[in-house]
Parts: sequence; C-alpha cells; structure tokens
Amino acid sequence: MDGLWSSCGDQRIIVFTANHKDRLDPAILRPGRMDVHVHMSYCTMDGFKILASNYLNIEADHQLYREIEGLLENVEVTPAEIAEELLKSGGTDVVLGGLVKFFEQKTLQKAKVAELKELLKSDDNTDVDVEGFVKFLKQEKHKNANAAEAEQLLKIDHTYVDVDVDGEGLVKLFKQKKLEDAKAAEAAQVNIQKNHKNHN
Repeated sequence: MDGLWSSCGDQRIIVFTANHKDRLDPAILRPGRMDVHVHMSYCTMDGFKILASNYLNIEADHQLYREIEGLLENVEVTPAEIAEELLKSGGTDVVLGGLVKFFEQKTLQKAKVAELKELLKSDDNTDVDVEGFVKFLKQEKHKNANAAEAEQLLKIDHTYVDVDVDGEGLVKLFKQKKLEDAKAAEAAQVNIQKNHKNHN
C-alpha cells in the first residue's frame, strides 16, 4: 500500500474492511497504512430505526418497536442482515412481523449454541468445539441434501445451528468421530516411525 497512491494533490480516503482484525499481519495495521480503526458493531436499536426509516419510510415509533428492541438486546445481528429482511415484500406490519420471527429464530439458535457448548464440554480429553461441531453438522446435512439445499447450507455462517437438530445424538457421534480420527492419526504416526526405523 505504501507509495501506491500519493496523498499529495488529490486527497484519498481508502477504506479496508475485515471480519477478523486479529488475524491480520500487524504490519498491515501500523500507522501510515491504516491510521484510523473503527469497530462496526452489531446493530443497535438506533441503527435499526435508521434502517426502518430508509427502507420502510417509518418516521415515528411503530407498535412492534418495543418487541424488536427487546429481541435486539439478546441477539447479535448485522445491519446487512436486517436490511435483507426489510427488503422483503409486504406492508410495513408484515415486514416487521417477519423481522420479529427472524430475531426469534436467531434467539433460538443462540440458545442451541449455548446448549451445544455444554454438551461439547469434553470429559474424555477430546478437543471439541462448537465451530468444529457445526462444520460437522453441515457436512452431515450436506450428504442428505439435494443440490440446491446443499448450496444454501454452504452459504450459512459457522455459528448457525439448526434449532431442530438432535444435539445430544449428534454430539455423541461427533465425539466418537473425533476419537476415531485421533486414533487413526496416532496409528499413522506409529507407521511413519516404523518405516523410518526400517529404512535406517
């Protein structure tokens, strides 16, 4: 980035966005390259009201605002996700009602993730995590999905958990698979060491 564009003459502001700032090389973030760091948080009620005004032309409070505010306090949802819901067809009441259902689904998913975290607490020294489990869950669903469903599954972010999933049964299966993978890796390592000794 250094020297690509001179700041002399035509002034420029270049905006970089990243979901995981902590994964970036510190050299990229140093002053002179990125001078101002702005954290874009999940949507707040104030942000939602601006979106509702822009997309639905709502200038005053709406009867569903109090319910929406309560739900927004308990879920992490981006302005982009809300905007997608507000773009759906129907009158104001229908769209906001759909948004309430969307938030309720997010709340259920959050509860499911918390439940899975409890279930995934390892009692057998197996390294198990929710992100790994959800990836495994998506793979299991992918096997049984048609092409369109499979493509949609792959687009879902790693924190999504199907609220209808049998968590306990799948956690047992996942832990069993992790143990099998660990044993297979250990056996492969033993074979490598044996082959190394035989060649020497």
